[in-house]
Amino acid sequence: MKKTLHTIIHPREVGRFVASSFNLSVPVACRLLISGVNEVYRIESDSSRYIARLSRVERYRPHSEDAYRFELEALGFLQSRNMPVVGPVVAENDTPLAVLETPEGKRYCSLFPFAPGKSVYPMDRDQSFTAGAVLAKIHSTLDDFSTDLERFPLEDDYLLERPVRLFERLYEDERPGDCDLLRGVADDCGKRLSGIDSLAGEYGVIHGDYWWGNFRFTAEGGITVFDFDSMGLGRRAYDLACLVAFNRLYGNRMEGDVIDAYFQGYQSVRPLSDDELFLLPYLEKARLIRSIGGWLFYMDTMGQLYFEPRINRALEVLADLYE
Repeated sequence: MKKTLHTIIHPREVGRFVASSFNLSVPVACRLLISGVNEVYRIESDSSRYIARLSRVERYRPHSEDAYRFELEALGFLQSRNMPVVGPVVAENDTPLAVLETPEGKRYCSLFPFAPGKSVYPMDRDQSFTAGAVLAKIHSTLDDFSTDLERFPLEDDYLLERPVRLFERLYEDERPGDCDLLRGVADDCGKRLSGIDSLAGEYGVIHGDYWWGNFRFTAEGGITVFDFDSMGLGRRAYDLACLVAFNRLYGNRMEGDVIDAYFQGYQSVRPLSDDELFLLPYLEKARLIRSIGGWLFYMDTMGQLYFEPRINRALEVLADLYE
């Protein structure tokens, strides 16, 4: 039998599975929103709206069942501390995780209430300040989180080395100059990051993908944070760097005063150390390199034409930052 890389489950079947697993009123309406790192479905039952996340078996960073449970347990903890995050819906077995058997193996399904509001880019100064302050509150709150479950660290191999290896494997002959650029930036970042140890509060559980696409603002100015799928153990400053790196990727549509407000908001809750401030530019580059790695990994199932423009843009930004 030929190997199956990835199957997309029909929305009708996903709707039935979610309704059964999470005790939703039937009938449910289910629509596939995106097939990316995970399949994301919009679920409607009675007057309630949800997001169902169906994991891939093959991930850029392998996820065990414990890793998924760690994320969901952390979200429940944040909710219990009144943090503005989207927490999971509990399944019929009193856990927030359901398992679906597919041709390529077990896939894990989580259900979340639909986040209110909308994602905003570019943000204004007030929104940017709020986004920074909420991130710092999440970090500080997660200092008190403990569990016996394991979740992976976001270390240099994940952020830097693996993306370079994937790029070289695909483009070594075709794009030697870009291979040299990516290797040079990654080596420089790795040297800087490994040379500075994180102190208490500077390292811990982080969101892993904190940018405007993963939080929403209501008309009243409230914020809701979601999509903790990249959560791991890492430098808190990496979370800050994600948004700044993506702003560069999207053409710097948020200018300096708005980015300043983002850092001011964060530091109104948790001041950054001199070491963290020094490392921020290197963590921005690390975020872009990590993005390239993810895009390369999912190229086999989502297509080279889909990802190459993103990879090319990230390389342009890295080249500018490396000069």
